[in-house]
Amino acid sequence: CDYGDIIEVHAALMIPMEQKNPGAFDYKEYLKSMFGVYACMYPRQSEQVKKIGENPGWLLKFALVLKKKMICIIKQTIPHPQSAFLGGVTLGTRGGVPPQMKFEFQATGVAHVLSVSGLHAGFIAALFFMLCLLAKIPPRPRWFVVTCGLLIFTLITGARPATVRSALMYSVMLLFNTFRLSLKTSTSLTIPVTAVFILSGIIPDITSPLLLPSASFTLSYMAVWSLCYLTGPVQAFFETYIKSWTFIVFFFWVFFFTTVASVNFDLFYNKFFLEAVALTLILTFIAAGALNKTKPLLGLAVHKMPPSLYYLVQFFYAQFAIQLGMMIPLSALYFHRFPTAGIYANFIAIPLIGFIVMVGFLSGLIGAFFSALSLAPVGALIALYLNAGNYWLCNIFMGVAHFFFKAFRYPFMPTFKTSWMFSYYAVILLIVCYKPVLEFFADVRHRLRYLSREELFMRFSAFAAAILLFFLLYNYKFKKEKTENFRAIILNIGFGNSNLLTTPDGKHVLVDTTQADEGDFNISNLAAAFTFYQIGGFSDLILTNLKPENTGNAAAILPYFPTGKVFTAYKPEDILKKMAFQKFLDFLGDETLKEKWDTSYVQNLYDNVYYMRKVPLIANKDFSEPRGAGKIFYSRKGVPLYAAKRGDIIYSSLSGGSEFMIKVLWPAEEKLAGTPDDLANNSIVLKATYGKFSMLMPSDIMNEAQGEMLKYYKPEELKSDILIAPFHGNMSACLAEWYEAVSPKVVIIPYSYLKGWSFAESDINPTLEKCRELGAKVMRLDKYGAVCVTSDGKNVTLESVKKPIEAGAGEASQEDSSDVF
Repeated sequence: CDYGDIIEVHAALMIPMEQKNPGAFDYKEYLKSMFGVYACMYPRQSEQVKKIGENPGWLLKFALVLKKKMICIIKQTIPHPQSAFLGGVTLGTRGGVPPQMKFEFQATGVAHVLSVSGLHAGFIAALFFMLCLLAKIPPRPRWFVVTCGLLIFTLITGARPATVRSALMYSVMLLFNTFRLSLKTSTSLTIPVTAVFILSGIIPDITSPLLLPSASFTLSYMAVWSLCYLTGPVQAFFETYIKSWTFIVFFFWVFFFTTVASVNFDLFYNKFFLEAVALTLILTFIAAGALNKTKPLLGLAVHKMPPSLYYLVQFFYAQFAIQLGMMIPLSALYFHRFPTAGIYANFIAIPLIGFIVMVGFLSGLIGAFFSALSLAPVGALIALYLNAGNYWLCNIFMGVAHFFFKAFRYPFMPTFKTSWMFSYYAVILLIVCYKPVLEFFADVRHRLRYLSREELFMRFSAFAAAILLFFLLYNYKFKKEKTENFRAIILNIGFGNSNLLTTPDGKHVLVDTTQADEGDFNISNLAAAFTFYQIGGFSDLILTNLKPENTGNAAAILPYFPTGKVFTAYKPEDILKKMAFQKFLDFLGDETLKEKWDTSYVQNLYDNVYYMRKVPLIANKDFSEPRGAGKIFYSRKGVPLYAAKRGDIIYSSLSGGSEFMIKVLWPAEEKLAGTPDDLANNSIVLKATYGKFSMLMPSDIMNEAQGEMLKYYKPEELKSDILIAPFHGNMSACLAEWYEAVSPKVVIIPYSYLKGWSFAESDINPTLEKCRELGAKVMRLDKYGAVCVTSDGKNVTLESVKKPIEAGAGEASQEDSSDVF
């Protein structure tokens, strides 16, 4: 089957996967907004798919045949992975680009070149325009050729909204220019430019209104908007203020922050450093302003660079505008990370990608053209000569991305709140409209001169009353009363454990980090949840055991989210001791693991501990904080490691007149041995209490550890309002007496099926039956998604990311995905 053919499919109709965690990718919403798809089918055999009709569109057929021939030419003339990269940037076929290359592009802010958009459409328009000039084609036929070229390019690359919108914009702008319809090319708010901009955005989205809130629409549209409307104000700002001594100070600080970001990014997590830098920055700009008046340095400004650098200066203004209008706020909103290297990498990448796209597309067209004339070897030879140079351009581009990837950090960013985003773009709009705003205030000031004192008093009183009323209404409507709540997010990421706790006094504690995965989706989902709640670090990280499903992402999280302490169930000196693989298994003492020593599971367990040491972790007795002036330039080079044992209090505070505490109930000083799973049975068991509320987090302890806990604790010491089912709700961790002692009102089961990791769903049936006997409400993460537990010390609120599809024995019904007790 080819694209556009009509097919008949026999398979189950399924709802697409929904969002499972706060801030995570929502595949269901993505399909709905991008393609208008509301359901999926997954045929497993070729017999389930039958072709019943041909693609009726001749133009689309032509475009797809041309695309196949161009792909063949690229593969014949350039080796992998350069061919995969070239196919991605010219034809939108990025499936063959290696994952590591994609990640490096993302980290350096040049990943946009793999997503065919307005930038690529502009290069294709420029290519056809130059070909028309070489062929001496008159202006009006030239417009037709360029527009047809853009149409074919749009169809070849999949007619994505960003490409359709850009192709339409370039065609309309060229139309105005060709037929002399007075299109102005300045960045001021002229009617023709505004009309082109609005039409190019509205027309493609009339047929796809669901695209409006999507990332692809917002990013591409805001990039073009920034170029059109922010470049002018940015240029005016630099020409007016960044000159003479201020020019020197500005670029000194650019160099300073660049150096810190590449040499020691951790300094940005040091509040003393940031406060000292902020004060110094203000003082240097004040001093520069004073020197500008007394001893100005004439001719030192960005706009007074040599004429040969004119286009570089204009490109600098455009890049600055895009960073302000699109990259800074929207990177945090959609990707939760900010490519610090992108500001610099794009200065090389964007001019370079222009040559790569135009040469690659031209070579593909030539190869396809000669192939249609039955002269395929001739076309392939010409394409080979063209792509011989393009091969080196591709290498340079990939080398630049790799260099900046190694030189700069790719940090996570807190997601902008709605109020932050509104305030940010309100300021941006004021910058764009600064001339009309200044003219308005100048006019008001002129008019006020002719008013009497009584009239001025009346008008200012009315204005002050309006401002006061606005703030009163804002505080009443939007300003929520600050409440000191405890919040626990039980995340649903793979077949692993991860609980995100926020204490009543605003500290953050992370319990476990779920298992790592090949595509880094789990760390991305964890980071999305952290940034969604504006979490930049943790006071404590508690790794309840060393199993891969509990520690898998610890080594990846610690460098990006500063952490005060790390707790495990083992002595720090034992964890930090360098051990060979076999000695490490002897240290754990779990005979089951020794028997399975050659499995990937045991290898992952060893690797996780090995990479955590590299963070590095430091034994708490060897860790010390700096004092005095040393705090300013101090960047933590390691995280103190502690051992948690029964009776320890990891965190405590007094909030709202109630005591909050996270206490360790298990393991004992002497570890359990000889059980079916010693690692699980020696897990750290935590109990969080706040006023009358309590929540038990038993990690993976099984029946053996549960029995030992019953010997040590009275039932009232174990009793809790919320219980996270131990060992994902498995029947081997469902001791009836222990559940009765805990006597929970709600049981959250962190179960999700994951091939190669999880056990059968039927293994949680005994746990469900026991919950039904106790009258406890059950919330399974595979049906509810992540669950949020909030308590003020008296009442408890439970909310889930999604509503459950079905309810089994002892489980809550669909209507109970949010509850209060």
